[in-house]
Parts: sequence; structure tokens; C-alpha cells
Amino acid sequence: MTRHQQAQVHSRARRSPSSFPFGEEVSPELVATARLSGLTGATDPSISAMRIDFGGKPVVLSVIHPGGSNSASQSLLMDIGMGGASVLYPGFLHTGTDCALWIEAPTGEEEMVRASVASCYVLAKGIHIVNLRWAEAVDLRALVPSTHWSALEPPSVGRQEPALSGKLLTIGVPELEVELIRMLTGTLNIEITEAPFAGAALDSLHEHAFDILVLNGDCPETDYAGFVPRLRAEGFVEPIFVLVDRRHMPAASSDPTVRHVARPINADDFTATIQEALRRLESNAGGSKPIVSERADEPQAEAGISTFVKQARGLRDRLRSTINSDNADQARECLELLHNTAPGFGFPIVCEVAHAALTALNASGSAEESGPAIKQLIRVLDRIQDPAAGAEAA
Repeated sequence: MTRHQQAQVHSRARRSPSSFPFGEEVSPELVATARLSGLTGATDPSISAMRIDFGGKPVVLSVIHPGGSNSASQSLLMDIGMGGASVLYPGFLHTGTDCALWIEAPTGEEEMVRASVASCYVLAKGIHIVNLRWAEAVDLRALVPSTHWSALEPPSVGRQEPALSGKLLTIGVPELEVELIRMLTGTLNIEITEAPFAGAALDSLHEHAFDILVLNGDCPETDYAGFVPRLRAEGFVEPIFVLVDRRHMPAASSDPTVRHVARPINADDFTATIQEALRRLESNAGGSKPIVSERADEPQAEAGISTFVKQARGLRDRLRSTINSDNADQARECLELLHNTAPGFGFPIVCEVAHAALTALNASGSAEESGPAIKQLIRVLDRIQDPAAGAEAA
């Protein structure tokens, strides 16, 4: 079974997990007993490391059993670390069993982490302590709140943290402050582009993809309160940092992707939030990086993927014209075709964004009114990568 097929099996199993057999009145007792047992993953030398205690956080563990069947069960997360995690699971699992841990990230979105069973011990009442070993490199900072990052072991120990990189666009930010941002992000592989005002920024955004936008919120010419809605209407979903004087910091934004940063900039906080934003982009539709098919490692699928990318680019151009002509029928035809075929070619993110655009189109009945959602899909299609084109960006 290929990695793509395994991911599909885990996703199907996740849709209908069995409930954890005990409620809130019993779960704390199980967690306390597990802590006292000394049988969590910290005792396994192959996965032991600094652990973050989650104290029984509800998660879902999907399993591909040795016989080929699959299931998913609500479980309790005891702790998590660079090498693996420990959960309380309602059943026994054999060592080496293929698993996927489904956990709610700080963003509120659910993340799937591939793993295998390192050990399994009976605890009580049919509940077992299952110690998981990650099946691939895991960026824990995308799974746990930033307040816990200091508890993680250094990247040089155990698994290496994936290198962060990205493209940042500053809008109306003074040159000296841009230089400060460049210095604060010097340890990251970030390319910084400057736009002196909103109009120039829109031109840059239409020509290039960026991961993060930094706006000067104290500049009247920028008018960030009106500019942000314009960006969203154009399909730009990337995180936005708004620099404002500390004395004028507004209340929390209703848009979780818009973050206000107080001047003078706190170096550590700013760098950490930039890093967090880049990590979050790894799992959503925004950003600048090419989107590679999940089936790119299957030689027999290369020709099909290449054909899909070429056809999708043609549909991208048609979608642009449907917005201008407000042709809802043609837009629906394009969106449905992408929605129905993208997962099979290994582009689930295309399917997800096409579904969102279809939902907007069906709700409004107008290609023009659903333009922001369609434009977001167009930007995603700009980034899908043709395997025949090598490692270059699409």
C-alpha cells in the first residue's frame, strides 16, 4: 500500500471514530493511573525526549490493522514529543501497527500525524497505553501552542525541524523598519520585497505569490482597515501583520489571519510569530511554495499528474473569464471538474478550495459575487507543480 493509499484509508476511518468508552468522571482517574504507571513513551529509548504533557486531551487515533482492516477511536493524549506520543486507547494494538494521530492544532484545524505503534500496555478497564513513534519528521511547533515551544528539545537533537523559508511583502513600511525586520528574520530563509503603498502591493501580489504581508497600520495612505478587505476580495488568504503604535493597539481582530504587532517591535515575539505563521502555511491553501501532488513518488502516475496540471491551468484561465462575464454555469462546470478529479491526482487542497468556491457560487448564484473564493482557487492553481517540469515552481 502506497503512502497516498494509506492516507486515504486513515481519512476514511477518521470520519466515523468510535467513542471513548468512559466520560469525564472516569477519564481523570485513567490519566492519573497512566502517569503513575511509568509506561508512557518517555521510558522507550527509541522515542524518549522532552515531552509536553497534554493530560488526556481528546484526540482520534486511526489504525490500519495487520490484517488489513481499519478503524478509528477517540483516545486521550497523554504527552507528545519530538520522537512520538503516548495515548490512552480503548483496545490493544500490535507493535509496528500503522497509525495516524488526529490532533487539533493551535489554529483550530485538525492535523494528521503519521505514526506506528512502539509499544502497548494494558492499563485498566480495557484501556491501553499506546506509545507511538512518528513515521516521518514532525514539526511539533505546528501542533502545540507557542507557550510550550521552550519545552521542546533543540532541533540538533533527534529529528531535525524542517527548514523554514518564505516570501514576505512589506507595504508602506519605512525603510529603516524593513531593515529591522530583515535583521530579526535573519536566521530564517526569508525573501523580503518592499511595496511603498497599497496600489504597488496589489501589483506585486498579482504578479508573485507571498507567504506573509506586513502592513504599516500607522500610515494613512495605506488605510489598512479598507485594504485588508480588498486583499481578501482578490483571493489573498495569507497572514497579515499590521504594525501599529503600542498606544493605539486595537482589540483582537475578528480575522485570525490578521495580527496587530505593537511598535516598538519586540524582537523575540516578532520572530516567533513569523515562524508560527510560516509553519501554519504548510497545511493550508495560502503561501508561495509550489504544491506537489501526493502521488508524485509514483512513477506510473507522473503522466496523469502532468496532464491534470496542464488541464487545470486551462480551467484557471476559464475561471478568470467567468468572473468578468458573471457566467455562473461555466464557473460551476469548471469548479465541479476540478473538485471531482483533483483528489485522484494527489491534490486534495485543490479539491478543498474548489469545494469552498462551489459553496459560495451555489449560495450566491453569481460568479462575480463568488469571485473572492474563485480567485483563491485560481491562486492555488497557479502553484500546482507539473512533475514533468522538475523541481521548479509551477
